[in-house]
Amino acid sequence: MASSFPVTAIDSLQVPSASTVIAGHGALHGDVSDAISGIETKLGIDSSAVTTSHDYKLSGVTGTDKAVSKTGTETLTNKTLTSPTLTTPSLGVATATSINALELKEISADKNVFVGKDSGLNVPSGAANNTFLGYGAGAGGVVTNAADDNVAIGLNSLYAHTTANRNVAVGVETLRSKTSGTDNTAVGMQSLYSNTTGFRNTAYGQSALLSNVTGSNNVALGYKAGYYETGSNAFYVDNQNRTDTAGDKAKALLYGTFDAAAANQTLVVNGVLSTSVTGNSAGNVLTTNGTQTLTNKRVTKLVVTTTDDATAAINVDVTDVYELSAVANATVFTLTGTPTDGQTLIVRFKDAGVGKALTWTGFTAIGVTLPTTTVASKWHYVECVYNLAATQWQAIAVVQEA
Repeated sequence: MASSFPVTAIDSLQVPSASTVIAGHGALHGDVSDAISGIETKLGIDSSAVTTSHDYKLSGVTGTDKAVSKTGTETLTNKTLTSPTLTTPSLGVATATSINALELKEISADKNVFVGKDSGLNVPSGAANNTFLGYGAGAGGVVTNAADDNVAIGLNSLYAHTTANRNVAVGVETLRSKTSGTDNTAVGMQSLYSNTTGFRNTAYGQSALLSNVTGSNNVALGYKAGYYETGSNAFYVDNQNRTDTAGDKAKALLYGTFDAAAANQTLVVNGVLSTSVTGNSAGNVLTTNGTQTLTNKRVTKLVVTTTDDATAAINVDVTDVYELSAVANATVFTLTGTPTDGQTLIVRFKDAGVGKALTWTGFTAIGVTLPTTTVASKWHYVECVYNLAATQWQAIAVVQEA
């Protein structure tokens, strides 16, 4: 019979004894020969190129090597896994070791984790709770065991630290020069790059606060925000290079200064500030020097009232309307303050029932006559306008109650 091995089945060969009489003895030899040929084909010759042979499939097993089992625990050396699926893999004890040249270090006693070439390179025993990820991240200078609670992610981030603690650096060369100082946060390539000893700085954005060396308590948001700032307690929101410190302050969208006393804090908006409040029309915020038009607004005048003051000194810096009532003595009106061109002033007065003499010091009548005495029990009005070119308060209207 023809052999079925190894294609479809194991051959059932007759095993004769010494006394067995076999019919078709020659056919039996043929079956055995076919089976042996099938076995040889399956096994293959040495260095077989037949891809279905066992010799070809096991050609990588040499010396004392053995084939890898499906479920056994074995060690693989010098292997490349292409798109592997790893189910709950074990990388071994995470001490001074590496995966594909990636350095991994975990110091359980100090709760430090370092990943990457030279990350945490000079961190000594006793420095605790640090996490450094990236080439040279947190490498450190002469680090002391006071360098605690730092996080550095990115090439050479927090590279020079010695006693710095509670700092966060995320991005290439963030907090690159930091040696000491606490509570700094830098996110974005080279943000707070030059700061060495400052504390409580916050920089978000590439190169934000890059030039600051020793400043503290600064906040900068955006690309190159506060790039040239060298001091402390500054606030910037910006998105471009402003050339120098003056440019930072004059052109950043927002520039301000912090202070413990709220009254000493400042905030400058370098742009047109608009608002849109629910229930009201949108509009621009008024500025001290801008030229703007007000619509549907009422300005409540500054009114100063007093009674029978023989030396009626009017401070025009705080007065739009000056009211003097119950005049019982001769009165001299005088002016103080620093008026502005076109500023108006109304003086109204009334005696106590008997006419009294009036003197107007610092007033210039234009087309009218200033009253020299009151009319008993009558209200009087004098309207004035300041003429800067003439440096005069000019009286332009005089009226009396009928």
